[in-house]
Amino acid sequence: MFFLNGNKFVRKAGLSLIVLFIFTCTACTSRPSDPAPVVEPAGDASDGNENVPSIENISFKYTFIAAGSKIVLSDFPAREESILVDDGEIMDYALSPNGGSLAYIVRVSEQVYDIKIADTRTPETELLFTYRDMLPAHTVKWSPDGRYLQVDVSTSLAGSAYIFDTYRGGLLCQIGLTDACWSPDGEIIAFGQVRELDPPLPNEIGGTIDINFMYLDKPGTINPVVPGSADYLLWPAGWLSDDRLLIRKTEMNNRADESYLEYDFASGRPQEVRFSAVNPGDEPVLPEEIDRRQHSLSPDGNHALFTRYDPADGQVYIHLWGREEDCVVRLQSGEKPKWVYPRR
Repeated sequence: MFFLNGNKFVRKAGLSLIVLFIFTCTACTSRPSDPAPVVEPAGDASDGNENVPSIENISFKYTFIAAGSKIVLSDFPAREESILVDDGEIMDYALSPNGGSLAYIVRVSEQVYDIKIADTRTPETELLFTYRDMLPAHTVKWSPDGRYLQVDVSTSLAGSAYIFDTYRGGLLCQIGLTDACWSPDGEIIAFGQVRELDPPLPNEIGGTIDINFMYLDKPGTINPVVPGSADYLLWPAGWLSDDRLLIRKTEMNNRADESYLEYDFASGRPQEVRFSAVNPGDEPVLPEEIDRRQHSLSPDGNHALFTRYDPADGQVYIHLWGREEDCVVRLQSGEKPKWVYPRR
């Protein structure tokens, strides 16, 4: 198993895929209000190659934010849409792993944000929490088991996360962090946490970043894992299994200088590893224009959804990239597109 942090896809051997929505292959159609998809090469590999498959032969479903206030479910290539939520200024959203719930953040005013959960099968919407603070609430994530909800608030490198138990309802705890990732079973959250040093370092946090973790059955109890130092920062990169954590190490004076550690919970010791040794090797090489942390990959890793600003009309458009097809398709205007994964 290999569970990458961020928007990268999850691989799990022996998964039984029960599709959340039935994908149907239809002819490529366009709604009257939308322009037809624009196909453009992603590189030189497809130039003159007649054997490159057509990207319009695939079929999938995805969600996105439309007009700032609507969360829309759409498909490709049929482009049939349904509105899941229409509720104020939406900052972010996330479908639960089983697809039954949709968590989202609504900006009520400059320092007030509502955290809500909508039932995707009924019109019911629950107000989970109202957050009031100067730090903006900007990201919402589900734990892999679909029980816990993480809401990140920050303006820079350091921030906080609010953890909610959606089974029992209410706020579970608040932790200071820079980044976080859940164990595959959803029982542990590993996160980077700022620690000030004396004398303070000349960086934006005045110190370093340690890796800590918290068991969800003991909320608020912080367990140190691997400390950072005056020479480097540490970030949770992903889980190799339920008890093996991959950590990214960046040099303080050169953030581009990266290496990796593997932390084994059984031994309690980190060890240097080559990323190629733990990476299955089939991660796609994305075009440079696709931010590695701001895209959504298909379950097989062969396609990615991302956004691009068009200065000609001042709009943000959703694009589809295909690895085998080696091209980019502009789909429609919208923001924060997310692939609808098969139900686990």
